[in-house]
Amino acid sequence: MISSQRSYEVVKDHDFDVLIIHGVGNPAIGHLVRLVTETLKRTLPDRMATIRISECNWNKIVEPSARNGAILWNALVDLSTSLARASAISDGLPVNNRIARLLRVLSACALMFAEIGIAAALAGFVLLLLLGLSLTSANSVGLFRDAVPVGISFILWSMLAPVGALPLLIVSGLARALILRASAPFFVELRRALLLVFRPFLILTLSFFFLPWRRAASEESLSFFLFNSLLLAPLMVCMGLVFSWLDPSFQWSELGTATMKTYGFIVGLSMAVVAIAFVTVRMIAPSLKVLLDIFRYIGSRGYREAIQAHMNALLRERFAVSEPERPIYILSHSLGTVIALDSLLSSGEWAGDAQVTLITLGSPIRRFFVRFFPGLFFPTSVTQAATTVSAQMNFRWINCYRPLDQVGTALGLSGLAYCRDVSTNQWKRIWDAHPDYWSDDCVAHAITKAIIATPMNLVDVEQRDRFAPQQYIVADGLDALEKFRQQAFAAICRVIAVAFLLAPLIIGTTVVWANYSTSLVEAAKADVIEATGIDTLATVTHWRKRIPKSAGDYFDYFNLTYKSFDGADRTAPLSYHYRGPLQTIDYQVNVAALVDDVRSHCYDVDPQPAMRIELPYRRKCRSENIRLRYDPNAPDRFVFPDFPPNRSWWDGMRDCAFSFVYTLPSLLFAGALTLVIAFPLGTLILGLNVFKKV
Repeated sequence: MISSQRSYEVVKDHDFDVLIIHGVGNPAIGHLVRLVTETLKRTLPDRMATIRISECNWNKIVEPSARNGAILWNALVDLSTSLARASAISDGLPVNNRIARLLRVLSACALMFAEIGIAAALAGFVLLLLLGLSLTSANSVGLFRDAVPVGISFILWSMLAPVGALPLLIVSGLARALILRASAPFFVELRRALLLVFRPFLILTLSFFFLPWRRAASEESLSFFLFNSLLLAPLMVCMGLVFSWLDPSFQWSELGTATMKTYGFIVGLSMAVVAIAFVTVRMIAPSLKVLLDIFRYIGSRGYREAIQAHMNALLRERFAVSEPERPIYILSHSLGTVIALDSLLSSGEWAGDAQVTLITLGSPIRRFFVRFFPGLFFPTSVTQAATTVSAQMNFRWINCYRPLDQVGTALGLSGLAYCRDVSTNQWKRIWDAHPDYWSDDCVAHAITKAIIATPMNLVDVEQRDRFAPQQYIVADGLDALEKFRQQAFAAICRVIAVAFLLAPLIIGTTVVWANYSTSLVEAAKADVIEATGIDTLATVTHWRKRIPKSAGDYFDYFNLTYKSFDGADRTAPLSYHYRGPLQTIDYQVNVAALVDDVRSHCYDVDPQPAMRIELPYRRKCRSENIRLRYDPNAPDRFVFPDFPPNRSWWDGMRDCAFSFVYTLPSLLFAGALTLVIAFPLGTLILGLNVFKKV
């Protein structure tokens, strides 16, 4: 009866403070204070003069990693390491059973092999990409086709490790739960299995939004696109006038079609960039911020300590200006309830005679933290946490939740007289059941009634002295087994990182060997045709196409028509890509000599009208009676005896040397692509920021 009387006086007859602790997200400073003030004015209009409201905006302490809608590099690295650490945190339960200990070792090994398998699959994908770009750029497409099935098989076999580890983790957790008669091991292994699947897809998806889409959709960029679009119309008209003067067959309708396609491309590109930027700002960035808030508090020790240090500073300031007996109401929501209870359990700034009423709104303490991270920040049960706090200070706990809240639920506090679970009975709120507790009058009335009906647990000085603040985080959440697993996995990751550093040299050597082997094979085929072939006369049609935006590169196209020994008419196309000093050897013909001969003894066969200014060898030109030697067993294989190619040792060395040099741009491009897309995924899967350290 005395406790109830004291509880009533705390609300009605004394001044009190309200400390607001927000949940995940990026709330503006002062916004929640304004919402709570307006709600209190409607609920307790006569008490506003005696209420002092303050805010713990912990979001401003640690810089948001998704600020202004931009996905920053540090955000992906932080999320990677935090998720990896969250996966490694153990259940914190003492294990005396030998079988249970063996199952824990089996679970740790399965998790390590699963992560190695995912890392190997990623390495195989990146190496296959590098090899493909290098071999195709060095005209070794045939070898790349042989390498693709091998690479895909390696990736698939590597993925068997995580696929097999998932059921093993679940079965191990279930068996340990049955042996120890506790549900914590099962939920811990379930959490590890979910994170094992969740991490790669999450980072791979977010890596696309790592690009500065919001900057690309800024007003300056859109103005630049609009300015260029306006200049496009007169530019296309000028180009049409030039083309009509150069080419009598020019048609304005073709230019109009090209102009409309160009405008359509510009409009489509602008709309795509704006849409991606909108999705990034409104959906991706807030989602990433929520994940960062949760998993950084779990997996980053510095992040948690910075928030708790800010809480301690607010408490010192509050107790410096107010008497400890002045009641303080902690009004917290979502992750803020975790921060509040963590402070009450572990902070030494709380005065022993403080009167604290903890009000939690939509709290995930029981549904997520106690269930999936038992013993990390709190005792293994919510009632034990409440009992521990009540032994240190005058305390009561009101937990308010909506029935269909996706995150918060009842905490099971009904067994304690000074704690109460309160439902708002708002069954119609489904999709918006978790947010917007602050300005809800129904929530305010439910809390007020619960405070009046719930007594505060009062403790004496002798009882308080026997209890000291405790840190309910067991060995930073990692036991000896998990630390050993991480050290072993880190060593394996360093080996993989060194392999990535040696990959360009290995791939370059592979390209040189592939070109050298191809050269030997082509030379052998040409020698056989020259020794055993049959001569005939061929008609050769030649034309040339230059490659746009290239440094003098072009294609020479030949159309060959000749009769074989059986009297059949045969037609064979032949193309040659000129790359300047990076060209490869052609063992069928000296292309430059053949082009000169055809062009000096040919007649024009191009039906299109001649332009005033013609590019060299653009028009089709045909020459007859050019000697050709073909293989009698394969008439489609031939050489030109009158135009033998140069086959000196220097040509072979040049081919190999320049093919190796030519792979460097593709390797650099693939390296940049790896840094933008594959590196965050690799960092996440490897669990530690190994690449950055190496």
